[in-house]
Amino acid sequence: MDLTQPQVDEFMAADKLVHGEAIEWEATNAEKGAWWRGQIAVEGAFVGHACLFANLYLPRGWAFKLVLHGEEVYRLDVKNGPSRHHNPPNRPDGFKRKVRCPEHEHVWRLGLGVQCATELDGLSTASHEEVMQVFCQRARTEFEAPYSLPGEGNQMSLENQNDGH
Repeated sequence: MDLTQPQVDEFMAADKLVHGEAIEWEATNAEKGAWWRGQIAVEGAFVGHACLFANLYLPRGWAFKLVLHGEEVYRLDVKNGPSRHHNPPNRPDGFKRKVRCPEHEHVWRLGLGVQCATELDGLSTASHEEVMQVFCQRARTEFEAPYSLPGEGNQMSLENQNDGH
């Protein structure tokens, strides 16, 4: 489905509920991390999903994503160390050429997808849970499942994983 800017804007402005009984992080061998995915409903209709990723080998290697009809439309990234994200030359007004802040968000723009990022201030010492709260506020998203730290409550063995997540 080809998304339009009004569709994405409406989705981002809507109150969203992420379904799921528990956030159970799954290990992935290829990325040395853990991920979780849950379905998103807007006004009771399932329209996409939320995806959380954490690099288990870095203290701050996290991504929080929203996907609408199979296309990523929003992502909040926290990097370990400096970021050197370059926005495209044809970026819309209001987007700097370079984003150097390790904490930044990617927003969907027609013709560019989520290539455009803006810096997020005040998160340099935030914990994973605090960044998750900021993600929920900015994305107008509520999770049914109680929060759990990546790797918490799960036995995750990276050596024995053979799936290609």
